[in-house]
Amino acid sequence: METIDAINPASVAHQLPPRTPALLTCGTIDQQVPCHTTTPLAVALERAHTSGPGRIVLAGVAHDLADPANPDVLAPATLDALRQFMRCGTRRE
Repeated sequence: METIDAINPASVAHQLPPRTPALLTCGTIDQQVPCHTTTPLAVALERAHTSGPGRIVLAGVAHDLADPANPDVLAPATLDALRQFMRCGTRRE
């Protein structure tokens, strides 16, 4: 954990090449990484001109991205975010 905590995600995001595909999600019931703590990373990804849908807030989803009613599968909101990200990657600009 010390090694992981030594990395500042926003600093890493600033180093990404423009148009790097990126997806940032946060769950509204995530107690480990609440949505408000992801703002610096969302801003850094935007400033790095990454591609993708940006930050997607997952309503009713916790840190494990699972469906609270069925913890063995990804939440529908998680699957929707992944689909949206995949659609962004298939666009030709």
